[in-house]
This record gives sequence, C-alpha cells and structure tokens, in this order.
Amino acid sequence: MVTLTYKNQKIPLQDGQSVLDAILEGGLSVPHACKQGVCQSCLLKATEGEIPPAAQIG
Repeated sequence: MVTLTYKNQKIPLQDGQSVLDAILEGGLSVPHACKQGVCQSCLLKATEGEIPPAAQIG
C-alpha cells in the first residue's frame, strides 16, 4: 500500500484508488471539478516516489 502526504497529513492509498479520492476521503480539500482527470483542476505533483498508474486516473 502507498501512503501519500498532503498538507502534512499522511493518507493511505488503496489499490486502484485515485489520489484525488484518497485525499477527499481523508477529509482534506483539494480543487476538483470533474473527478475524471479531464479538467486537470486537481493536478498535483509528486515530490518523491512513484505514483501507481491506477492512482493517476481521475
């Protein structure tokens, strides 16, 4: 399992879960509109490690 840190809070990323969904389920706010990755308003940058391809969708 991958753990991501956003706004100094550690959030577990389940297999097949998107980064956006994990952040929102963790109770944090991040700009988003379509939840599909199309509008790119939720675009974030990884500062270390690798994001699983399935987590990059939506």
